[in-house]
Amino acid sequence: MNNIYDYFPFESFDDLKDKVRCGKAHIFINQRGSMSSVAQKESPIMTLLFWAGPIFGIAILFLFSKQYVGNYWLLLFSPVLILSSFWIVFSNLKFSLFTSLFLWIVPFIFQKSLWIAGIGLSSLIAIILYYVWYKQCQKIAVNAILNDEELFCILWNRTHITIVYNGNYYIASSKESFINFNKSISYCRYCGEKLDKDEEFCHKCGKKI
Repeated sequence: MNNIYDYFPFESFDDLKDKVRCGKAHIFINQRGSMSSVAQKESPIMTLLFWAGPIFGIAILFLFSKQYVGNYWLLLFSPVLILSSFWIVFSNLKFSLFTSLFLWIVPFIFQKSLWIAGIGLSSLIAIILYYVWYKQCQKIAVNAILNDEELFCILWNRTHITIVYNGNYYIASSKESFINFNKSISYCRYCGEKLDKDEEFCHKCGKKI
């Protein structure tokens, strides 16, 4: 059984980088907002990839409407595809994929209600492309924070980073586990915001340091 610890398990930032690059440790950004923000800053094309799922899904709905339905009311499912890009991360991947496959394949087997197959295939494409985007975002964002000590400290202190090392999980779940490798700056013990060394109050949460 994996254990969860509330401290930074390495001697330094360079030690962490060495462990990650040799495969002994793994970093995950557990907040999608932070992950996508960092990744899109590093690679703006990730913004386009985020919307690729809904765009291709709507294109499939259009083709099914034209080929099998004869009118375009099936496009009313388009808003669901767009919203799915935001809530799909909270769903069960295997169940979502199985449901989409079922809705796509079964109507063709029985040759009935083929419009349902359009919903199934469009959902399947949206799910697959979302997870392609998610995996790529993680890869880009992790590479970015491994090359930016200050950014790593900010995200770690905001509890947005999880480290997997020796089969255990490490996350800064309390102010005692906050880190600061650069002694010329400090971080708010409550929200992790970067501050000047002489500041007494955090300009983000307003609390006294």
